[in-house]
Amino acid sequence: IIGKTDQDLLNPHLASHIIANDQKVLQSGTSQEFEEQVQLPDGIRTYLSVKFPLFDAAGTPYAICGIATDITARKQAER
Repeated sequence: IIGKTDQDLLNPHLASHIIANDQKVLQSGTSQEFEEQVQLPDGIRTYLSVKFPLFDAAGTPYAICGIATDITARKQAER
């Protein structure tokens, strides 16, 4: 995955959704939670993603760090 963009790894619709969420984090400068879906070979998976900005020495956000938990089974059970 190193050196790849969301557009390289995901279909355009999903990539644009994830990029929009990343932009929300960068613009707000705060951590946020999102439910994000990703198309994998075995089907669509749903993740609970917690994303937070990384700041440079001047306090400007320059990157995003995230932790994603697969919640597909939980979402299916809720249906």
